[in-house]
Amino acid sequence: MRITIRYSSIDGYSETRHYQTLKGAHRWADEMLGDCFEIGAGYAISGDGIGKIQSNISLEELLAKPKEPTPCLCSVGICTCYLVGSRYGCTNYACRMDMLEEMKAEAEFVRRYPGIL
Repeated sequence: MRITIRYSSIDGYSETRHYQTLKGAHRWADEMLGDCFEIGAGYAISGDGIGKIQSNISLEELLAKPKEPTPCLCSVGICTCYLVGSRYGCTNYACRMDMLEEMKAEAEFVRRYPGIL
């Protein structure tokens, strides 16, 4: 699917770009909006209110930060673990179980001390 992004600014400048991959589209949209932006109904506006982008794909998908791989908790060290939503993915069963235990401990901490974080 071809991704189309249209950028426009309050001074009248506009530019439309087409991308084959989400990675390239994300890079340009991030460059044009910056880290601070607001998503509206079908558009996203930069934090300073100067730039606006529209796209033919979901803006949440376009502007989502890529998931960073986390170092493995297992001692094997040959797998890479990713956090996808609220679930962990890893090729090593012991590593997955360690991460789930860590997630449960963190949830318990937040439950006991709600005002700290």
